[in-house]
Amino acid sequence: MKQSNDKGSIYITVLIILMVILMLLAMLMTITTKDVRTSNLYSEGIKAYYIAHSGIAKGIAHAMANPEESTEETAQENNPFPSQYPASHTMEWRVDYNEENDNYTITSEGYYEYNDKITLKRMLEVTVLIQDELVEVVSWQQKHAD
Repeated sequence: MKQSNDKGSIYITVLIILMVILMLLAMLMTITTKDVRTSNLYSEGIKAYYIAHSGIAKGIAHAMANPEESTEETAQENNPFPSQYPASHTMEWRVDYNEENDNYTITSEGYYEYNDKITLKRMLEVTVLIQDELVEVVSWQQKHAD
């Protein structure tokens, strides 16, 4: 009876197949981890947007309380939502009155501190017309950070 030398080649084939499967699993784990990080950054960016949004609300309130007046400086406030967002987050807002069009341009920036290295920033610019305590939004834009 003849003995086959195929035993050794089967072990090598199985080993190569296992290595390929392990490499595919490692790539899948890497892709999944990056997707989770991207999703987290997106959701934290939404928080920065809402912090900027609250700056718009503060700017509209300022414009209604001080008709036909622009803010000279950018107002900066720490964390407008301390119970929801416990970390140190800030917003900056500014009101510019346009006499020619009788409207206000309110600019707001929201900063959400994601971690020690990453702070997310969202910028909004809104033009509003205020007449008899009614606010009409003329334009609303999300600006990109410089």
